[in-house]
Amino acid sequence: METRDVSSQTAAAIPVSLFTAAADAQERWVEAQAAQLTCLDQADRELIASTLKSAGTRAAADWTASFAARVSGFALWSGLVFASVIGATLWAVRIPSRGVPAATAAAAYLVIAVVAVPGCRVQARKVLDYVSRISAKARRDFLTPYLASLSGAAILYGIANASAFNATAHRHVSAVFYIGEFAAFAAVTAIGFVLAYLVMAYAYASALQEPGTSQALGWAGMLAATAITGWTSAARRSPAPVGNRRLDSGLLCLLRCAVIIDGLGRHPSLADSRTVRSAILTLELAAADIEHYAVDRVPMSDTATRRLAHQDGIALASVIRDAKAKVARAVYSRDYSAVAATLADFLLTWARPETSGVAAIASGDPSNARVPMWQRIVGRIWNAVLLAAAAIVLPLLPIYNSDHAAAAGLRYALLTAAVLALATGGGPSSDTIQRNLENTLPSGASHAPLR
Repeated sequence: METRDVSSQTAAAIPVSLFTAAADAQERWVEAQAAQLTCLDQADRELIASTLKSAGTRAAADWTASFAARVSGFALWSGLVFASVIGATLWAVRIPSRGVPAATAAAAYLVIAVVAVPGCRVQARKVLDYVSRISAKARRDFLTPYLASLSGAAILYGIANASAFNATAHRHVSAVFYIGEFAAFAAVTAIGFVLAYLVMAYAYASALQEPGTSQALGWAGMLAATAITGWTSAARRSPAPVGNRRLDSGLLCLLRCAVIIDGLGRHPSLADSRTVRSAILTLELAAADIEHYAVDRVPMSDTATRRLAHQDGIALASVIRDAKAKVARAVYSRDYSAVAATLADFLLTWARPETSGVAAIASGDPSNARVPMWQRIVGRIWNAVLLAAAAIVLPLLPIYNSDHAAAAGLRYALLTAAVLALATGGGPSSDTIQRNLENTLPSGASHAPLR
């Protein structure tokens, strides 16, 4: 195939057999999935299969040639979780003997873990979605060594470093203590990153090898080496696979969702919650890719065109996001079948050259666009900062001079609200501040609503 020949030039150090195995696995998966779309007739199933085979081949070539770039995000978040969990555990058990320094270190590690776990889950969905398209058991075969290796390494590391905590406890430490602890955190994060990266390379290669062969270890080394070969001058000069990475990924995710939901429509009983949640998560992956597929093709300097391309992407993604709520509230088999038919029509529109493309699909509500994670995190932090600042400033108002209990109650209430806002998002900070002010006004003050 032409795509495989082009892909083999992308990283000369990787043999064609590895590209061929990845492409064959993707093609088999597309054929098997398209054959299960009972909501379409045979001709439409064959049309979707022939169209998405090319997308699957391009995705396989891209993942194989740029393996390091595709999994580095997941490996980094895995390393952060690995280091923060170890740090929080080791320092938490030493709080009674070391006091404030241990408590501070444990709290810092716990905050990092709380932030890193959601990020790791988001990256894991992308990796596992691709791995699941290799074979039915590839997902399980990937997670088992990943969890076992990181858990085992964490336990061994904790045991090996337990002696470091037997030194004389110092309750008053200098800034050097925290600088050294940060350096240790960076080193342990690097260990977790390397472990996760190597396990992913081996699991991917193992899933691709043919039964009865022993190519997994060699292929794993070649995949891991893309961290270096991907930056060589030969690789940069080589032509990339024809197509669009996000569009291919989005359409393949959508095919998987259409098959899952179509299968739910063939059962008379209500679908179990786990299957529905999995379908909704995969739909969001597809929507995110489709939403940004055109934006990636516009130069960064052309902000006006990028904004228009994003608006078109939002309109397309809204069709997919509408399906999430429909799947969640579906009760009867016909409800699932209707959603599957909508998703299949989306795929058919892309597969048929005579359709009008974006205009034929984008009929949903653009307001369904999901707010990016970094914006949600910044919003939580901003709300928490405002509430914490209010907890410091408002109890100092003259109205609380004669009632210290009310001032303390307001301070504790706002600090608690700040913690909750950081953890869950909460509501607008202005509403929270006004509500707590009204509830803690001194008995001699007016309880009229504050404006």
